[in-house]
Amino acid sequence: MAGDATQSYGRPTTPSKDRGLPSALGWTILSTAVPGLAHLRAGRRGLGFFLLTCFLLLVAGIAALAWWALAGDGLLELRRIALEEPQLVLGAGIALLVGALVWVGIIVHSFLVIRPRRLRWPGAALSVVVVAALCVGVAVPAGAAASYAYAQYELVNSLFGDPEDAEFAWGGSPNPWGEQERVNVLLLGGDAGSNRYGVRPDTTIVASIDLRTGNTVLLQIPRNLENVRFPPGSPLAEQFPYGFDQIFNEIYQFVADNPQTASTEARAADDPAAATLKEVVGYLLDLEIDYYAMVDMQGFVELIDAMGGVRITIEEPIVYGRYNEGLLEAGTRTLTGEEAMWYSRARTYSDDYTRMGRQGCVIQAVVEQAEPADLLLRFQELASVARSRVATDVPRNHVDDLLGLSETVRGGEMTTVQFTPPQIEPWAADWLKIRLMTHTALEESGATEAASDTGAEPAEQAEPSREPSAPAEPETGTEPEPAASPSSAGRQQGDGPGELGALCP
Repeated sequence: MAGDATQSYGRPTTPSKDRGLPSALGWTILSTAVPGLAHLRAGRRGLGFFLLTCFLLLVAGIAALAWWALAGDGLLELRRIALEEPQLVLGAGIALLVGALVWVGIIVHSFLVIRPRRLRWPGAALSVVVVAALCVGVAVPAGAAASYAYAQYELVNSLFGDPEDAEFAWGGSPNPWGEQERVNVLLLGGDAGSNRYGVRPDTTIVASIDLRTGNTVLLQIPRNLENVRFPPGSPLAEQFPYGFDQIFNEIYQFVADNPQTASTEARAADDPAAATLKEVVGYLLDLEIDYYAMVDMQGFVELIDAMGGVRITIEEPIVYGRYNEGLLEAGTRTLTGEEAMWYSRARTYSDDYTRMGRQGCVIQAVVEQAEPADLLLRFQELASVARSRVATDVPRNHVDDLLGLSETVRGGEMTTVQFTPPQIEPWAADWLKIRLMTHTALEESGATEAASDTGAEPAEQAEPSREPSAPAEPETGTEPEPAASPSSAGRQQGDGPGELGALCP
């Protein structure tokens, strides 16, 4: 009897009796799913019960977490944690890797304690293959999940700024922006490239989003706008009292080359030139710009490719390229990143204003076609592009709220206002009309934007328009461009906003 007890509760180096290989492999597979079973079968009851208890506690914890996540706002809270506390995500990834290594060790040890005493080489080879396959089946998913966690950690830390002191508490209000009615995001498309000096935003769009309805107005500023006025009292206004002596898209690089021309607030930002553009555009439109996001041409190409392309209807063939060597055929199809870039930038046989209309169509198509499930599957690629190609001043603790807002935007209406001929002449802009068109569009979108905090009155901005001969001539010698046909894709008709759903084919 004593011998039996020792055999049952002791720690023999080999199983008490010679089991067949199929039985050993079967118990190893079962122990992979439920750790401890092979040890119990082999007589290692102490270790077996310990492993089984740990496994059941882990399952209970996962079940409780799943119930919490699915029963209420748990999934939203987990998303918030992932965006605002990247170190916790990284810690979870590391814990997952450690857990996977422990699990692999349990699989190997399970086979060792249950294996037959005599194992010839064909059986040994089969055992190695089966055990290795089980280990890989556990390690690969865990490694992939840990890789996602690290990508999330890197993305949040490198792209988004440090958290700001929030003006609101999570879950405390249906409107996380407090009393604001709209959120205004400055979208910049830079032309940076290996064969170009500096950055000149050829695309400047303010996306003004109604927080209640998700209706979005795209306020599109032409790159060749001249004699741009600066906020009163700013260093740029003192240097250029009659307006900037270059075209609008040169402002960014001018400030980057001359940082002393940025305001005190802008100089404190990570990118003083981009912060200055927020101030300038906000003054121009009489809006408060909340955030900016900038992507260069190659980044745009890579982002569209990472999304799997964007489906666009092209009404007429579009010629593109330095030597007109490219052609986008008419028709409806999914454009690659390179094709989408040329669709947005090409102006051969057209002009800046035609491509501005197409840019609005691309934005609308991306918003409509970016399915969250697809983006999640492509997360690694999207995160890699965003880290290296996108710049923004969105603070980390606002990202989750913007993601939630993006879901509202998909259900809203998107309209466009373009400050281009015949509504606005870039070489002799009516500054008051620009502000009037802006606020009219916002009112029609469903809410009135509160006055900006700049302290400037629209009438002061409008003074130069009453005396168009007063500003100095721009040094660039820009010639007026012909107005695009109102029937061009994405082009508004008249002074009022145009609905992109109707303007884009």
